[in-house]
Amino acid sequence: MRKTILLLASLSGIAFSAPERGDQIWKITFGTDIDGTNDYKVVNYGDITYTPTKVWDVSGYTGKDYVSTNGDDKRVHTEWTNGCGLTWDDNFEFEIVFELPNNFSTNSNWPVLAELSGNGSSVRFGPYTQQQNKLYVDGVNITKNPVNAPLTLTTGVKHTATLTVYEGGITLKLDGQIAQTATLADTASGNIVDITLGGNKSKDYRLAENVYSISAYKVVPEPTSATLSLLALAGLAMRRRRKLA
Repeated sequence: MRKTILLLASLSGIAFSAPERGDQIWKITFGTDIDGTNDYKVVNYGDITYTPTKVWDVSGYTGKDYVSTNGDDKRVHTEWTNGCGLTWDDNFEFEIVFELPNNFSTNSNWPVLAELSGNGSSVRFGPYTQQQNKLYVDGVNITKNPVNAPLTLTTGVKHTATLTVYEGGITLKLDGQIAQTATLADTASGNIVDITLGGNKSKDYRLAENVYSISAYKVVPEPTSATLSLLALAGLAMRRRRKLA
């Protein structure tokens, strides 16, 4: 459907520029001070409620405003049986606010900050420790593009990473700068039902990190100024035709 819309738009002479963040879908924050009883809190935005059906390895691993993974046997796993509002067929953005502790531990050279998976496809990203903590994207049913100037994760610093999926293209950003791009296979479809932090769904690629929050957003095309002018002229013409009629 999304490709059909863009095709019809192009045939109609409507152009779109780079995608932009749309409405927020949900946000999960972590910490012992969330509400006095839980170590995490889910806040939904809009008319539809999304809540993970299971959350593992959170209790007992939270600080005041974050949850910790240990790079060994503890990573945060959220399971969304009916989907988390994100699918491989739609445009979306996933955001994680995190910090790598000093002298952090990992059980792999390619540890995972976060992984989104479902229906046989996955996208994950994290620091390649054998390459001085350069940030890269990886996964199943994606094709990675070369990186000219890899971005480095700094320990002891709070970072924000965003993973944007738009019309089959994947863009990973670190603190607003593009780290890497990739392409999602046409065969990738269906709901994303697992989101894991500090490792992947299969309990591999463990990484010690402090996670403050994760969020999900819709992504929409940003009309160019020329498009806006064309739409304005079209609207004016329609109003004039109504008056003449």
